[in-house]
Amino acid sequence: MPEFNPPLTFDPFPISDAELLDRYEKAFTAAVSDVLHRDYRLNNQILPSNIKPLAPGARAAGIAFTVKGYPSHVSERGSDPNSRRAKMFEEIEKDTIVVWDTSGDEENAQYGEMMSAATMMRGCRGGIVDGGARDTDRIIEMGFKVWCRYTTPASMAARHEILGWQLPIKIGKVEINPGDVIFADNDGIIVVPRGIAYDVLLKIETIAATEKGWREIIASGLSPSEVVRRGGKF
Repeated sequence: MPEFNPPLTFDPFPISDAELLDRYEKAFTAAVSDVLHRDYRLNNQILPSNIKPLAPGARAAGIAFTVKGYPSHVSERGSDPNSRRAKMFEEIEKDTIVVWDTSGDEENAQYGEMMSAATMMRGCRGGIVDGGARDTDRIIEMGFKVWCRYTTPASMAARHEILGWQLPIKIGKVEINPGDVIFADNDGIIVVPRGIAYDVLLKIETIAATEKGWREIIASGLSPSEVVRRGGKF
């Protein structure tokens, strides 16, 4: 069983984490997907499409804080699960997004009002759980952004064990490492490996500027065929 990892350090970006993430949040996951495919041949970076935002229109970018758990009715660690969760909360840092691999849990809510409040107070930008959420009205009311597969009133207490955090996880086909950049919007959730995250940002900002120009050209009445002839793409 994985042990809890000590706090990790990462190579810094050329700009602050906050600036990088704020700039990602002005973009769209579709542009990020196009860049990862076109320039890096990375085609397995999008989390399963059944992980949806609780609130339509939600958008968040953050540094991956990974969690690994599994459904269980009996603790296999022989210690208080609340103490472990409290320890995990204390290691969540500002500008992160919690990404929770539940090992296919289909019954329990890993994110609820208390989890949301605790992580939000740490400066966390959102939660992505390959599992469930509850207290959804209160989560939305507090403005915390959560993506999940389902909602349920069932608490994870005594039903879901946390194996560890800040370790590599996998959701669907996507491998996620602590420190990767996570960007989620209405279209879906995409994982950008940390080592290329700044370069990807520059590329998507160039795409955004170019597409703005093409939108203006289309709005002027130019035919789709003429747009393509001039180098545009649909």
